[in-house]
Amino acid sequence: TFMLGVIAGSVLMSRNSQRTGESFSEVFLSPWLNLFSLSVGLFTCVLFSFLAAVYLVGECGAQEDLKKIFLKRTLTFNVFSVISGVLVFLAAWVDHLKLSNMFIDSTLSMGCMVFATLLLISLWIGLYKDLVFMSRVCVAGVLTCVLGGWFSLQYPTIVEGLTFHNSAAPEETLHLLIWALVVGSILIFPSLFLLMRIFKTSKNDNVRKQPDRS
Repeated sequence: TFMLGVIAGSVLMSRNSQRTGESFSEVFLSPWLNLFSLSVGLFTCVLFSFLAAVYLVGECGAQEDLKKIFLKRTLTFNVFSVISGVLVFLAAWVDHLKLSNMFIDSTLSMGCMVFATLLLISLWIGLYKDLVFMSRVCVAGVLTCVLGGWFSLQYPTIVEGLTFHNSAAPEETLHLLIWALVVGSILIFPSLFLLMRIFKTSKNDNVRKQPDRS
């Protein structure tokens, strides 16, 4: 998870910085080992932990003590995600990357940031009212907004010299890929449904079998 964030940060950093030399360090190390890329890696770890905590709240069932623990962790990681997000912008400023200007200039990025903030309100309403499905949809929406806002900064360029258009596979290959995904989905999704049904049923049975200690 950390390296996923570092990769995302280094791609954006390398596209918006001027290379001053051709040494090994400047070409292969500086794009990765900089404050901005490392801060994006930290933000990604915190964001994934926040996502996991929300989902685990819904897995607690009738175990109220365990639910309180994960609610507390959800709040903690929610606060940390905001702090680490601010650190990303501060690190960009230190590394001379005009990330704030890039966000302001992108209507989609600003819209995603605002919408993600509004979703947090609905998320906490769902958590405290024990609306599991609502809270999971909201936190998934927050993550989608973060990803959408981030990649809108890069579109259509992926890395230097490559865009979403000139790096695409031949049309015939894409058609075959679509059919492969359709056939694979027909096989995979029923299996996943059966897997989740087995584990959910086992978990609920174990909860019902636990003696009442009160």
